[in-house]
Amino acid sequence: RFLNYNHLLHGKSHKKEADLVSCAAKMGLLGFVVYGTPGIVGLLVCYGSNDAKKRNGSYGVRTMECDVAEFAKECGRIGKRATLLDFTVELTPDGLHPSYLDADDK
Repeated sequence: RFLNYNHLLHGKSHKKEADLVSCAAKMGLLGFVVYGTPGIVGLLVCYGSNDAKKRNGSYGVRTMECDVAEFAKECGRIGKRATLLDFTVELTPDGLHPSYLDADDK
């Protein structure tokens, strides 16, 4: 799941961005940050029931969609308003889902 920010800047003087990363770590989220204008945060999400999350998740990912929404709210409290992007990438054990790789065949 991807979140968009007006800008995310890297460095010791950018306290809000550091708080954002700290918040994600405290929540146990897995993902990446692309610093710049715009800034992007990509989070790995396990799609399925809450029961799956309580067990092992998918490939060790236990983050659910509700966790992403909670993280976005926390970002707003920090002062970094996030916009949830309507874009997902489905990963398989071998990498990207085949539907992304077969785009030229259609």
